[in-house]
This record gives sequence, structure tokens and C-alpha cells, in this order.
Amino acid sequence: MSPRMHNSAFSRDGADYAYVAMDVQPDRLPEAVEGLKALGFVGFNVTLPHKEAMIPLVNEVDEAVRLSGAVNTVIVENGRFVASTPTEAASSKPVERPASPSPDEGC
Repeated sequence: MSPRMHNSAFSRDGADYAYVAMDVQPDRLPEAVEGLKALGFVGFNVTLPHKEAMIPLVNEVDEAVRLSGAVNTVIVENGRFVASTPTEAASSKPVERPASPSPDEGC
């Protein structure tokens, strides 16, 4: 779905980009990432199972990546990998369940 959606938007906006999905084995992630840079990619999205493993492979992470421990998007800027993740994903925390009332407080 992502390639079709993104490529439709690129076409609509007249952008000279193509969004392609690629299967990458976890043990080949470092090679794949360097290959994307060598091929002139300007950026890419990261999916499971690579979101955490991507962190040591980038040159810079934003605050959202630091908070979430996961990479969603990488932009290639001047040969450097800059990682980000949506703020909503980074700020979502488990909802704390309120304490149960004590037996003498009733329900």
C-alpha cells in the first residue's frame, strides 16, 4: 500500500521520486543501508524488524528517536543519515491504570 500511495502523491505533485518496498534480511541491514546511499536514495522508511537496529547505522537521530528507541524515517543529507520518527509515536506511553479502591473505600 505504501508504494502505491506515495507514488501517487509524487506523481500528483510532479516530484521525480519513486517509492519502492524492499525485503531486507536483518543480518544484511548495514549493507542494504549503505547500498541505498550508494544508489543515490534521498531517504527511506524503516519497518519492523529494523526500527531499533537502524539506530547505530545513522549519523544523527532526533529527539523522538531518542525517546522511542525506534527509527521510522531516514533522510540522506550530504551523505549523512538523519533519522526521525513521528512525535506521536515517541510520546505515546503506556496508560497507567488507576489504583484499585481499597476494600474499605467501596466501589
